[in-house]
Amino acid sequence: MVSPYEIQLLRAIVATQLRRTGFDEASSRAVDVLTDILIAYLHRLGSRVKSYAEHATRTMPTPLDLLFVFDEFRISIGDLQSFAEIHQDTAPIQIKPTLEAKNVELYKYINPASSMIRVDDTTGTRKDHIPPHFPLLPSAHTYLQTPITLWNEESDPIKKHEQHAQQAKQAEDALVKLYRASLVARGTEEDSIFSFEAAVKVKT
Repeated sequence: MVSPYEIQLLRAIVATQLRRTGFDEASSRAVDVLTDILIAYLHRLGSRVKSYAEHATRTMPTPLDLLFVFDEFRISIGDLQSFAEIHQDTAPIQIKPTLEAKNVELYKYINPASSMIRVDDTTGTRKDHIPPHFPLLPSAHTYLQTPITLWNEESDPIKKHEQHAQQAKQAEDALVKLYRASLVARGTEEDSIFSFEAAVKVKT
């Protein structure tokens, strides 16, 4: 079963190859017929690769199975290499899906456009191979390994307890700053949590 997105992508591939071959225009019906032929051809090729793998009592195909199918279909590896070298600098075909995200607020939450302090990374960028309907890249600290500074652990129980308490206080302060920054980004600087915190400090 081929999804509508895959059909749309294959139609774009067929149209691109027709233009590169020398056709100035083509009817929609002709493109649809060529797309159906391409789908049937790819389906048959994949079925034969799977058959070779199952004949060898394997559940997953290997490149050798694909080479056997290429030989059966009289596909030359040299022709494929020449084709890849010709089009290696060609930008990838990108098809925008017809279905858009309905929950816009959730999308803004996943990829907020805030003024929070971020590290110098690729935040807010999108590579050329990423379709434009995909969200921007998040902050790099969300998917890159952060180096950890090692220190000698304190052996004295009292100093060790004080050290853990200090680390907990630093973590709490960092979370409060992060929460304040998120409030500023949403345009609501006042919050009941901070009002309660200020009231507790006044009482103490």
